[in-house]
Amino acid sequence: MEATLGSFGLIEILMTVEKCSSDCLQCLNPDICLVCSPPLYSYNYKCISDCMGLYQLNQSGYLSCVLCNNFAYLVCPDGFYNDPSTSTLACQACPSQCLTCSNSTTCFSCQSVNSIQYYYLSSNNTCVSSCPDFYFPRSSVCLNCLAPCKKCLNETTCLSCLLGYWNGSECVNQCPAATYSDESTHACLACSPLCLTCYWTSTYCTSCSLPLILF
Repeated sequence: MEATLGSFGLIEILMTVEKCSSDCLQCLNPDICLVCSPPLYSYNYKCISDCMGLYQLNQSGYLSCVLCNNFAYLVCPDGFYNDPSTSTLACQACPSQCLTCSNSTTCFSCQSVNSIQYYYLSSNNTCVSSCPDFYFPRSSVCLNCLAPCKKCLNETTCLSCLLGYWNGSECVNQCPAATYSDESTHACLACSPLCLTCYWTSTYCTSCSLPLILF
């Protein structure tokens, strides 16, 4: 802006008008944009196409990028998590067996490490190399066995029972003939071919197969 003396003794104001950049609707000068052309967003007086992980979209009046919930936030890739308590604004590494996590102790999905497959256990949000009792593995997740199974191969096949004994197809309170109740596995195991019925072990006969008699 400059002032000069006009032909009639009046002071004329001459203004140099600079155009905004092509992606800016309102600006102070070509380097300072106040309102961007949609769908671009205003960030530090510049027009950008993405608010990035650190900011969220603000649509009050015009499109701009503002800090997420008044604190720094990063969108971290798999294997890392955002820790807002740090001042470095850096993604922190998840535990090695976690594919995704929310912090150093809470996993949401699991992956293989050194050829060892880990499984997600929802009861405590951890990754385990083998599913504990009452769970079975499937697609990197530990799923619940059906009650009253203690150990199971899948939803329908028990390996041992919490209550009763596994007879090969279901949990029973008493094992059928020619089998005995094994207390260590909670399963019905076969008696010796010589025994009609047995107790405690396969060879401790309580009755014999004909024509044998108990002695």
